[in-house]
Amino acid sequence: ADNFTLTIVPNDQADQPDSQVVGHCANDTHKILYTRTSSGNAPANTSPAQDGSSAEPQ
Repeated sequence: ADNFTLTIVPNDQADQPDSQVVGHCANDTHKILYTRTSSGNAPANTSPAQDGSSAEPQ
């Protein structure tokens, strides 16, 4: 399944690769970007360390 992110950025940073402007806010000084992310690299799919320590291999 695909996931997505919504990111609020200043107008001068709205030109992001693979992103689509879907709205604006803050009196039209910021854009809302919609970005599709594959499930393979979404942060929510990484396994968290159970004891709160670093999940990186030793």
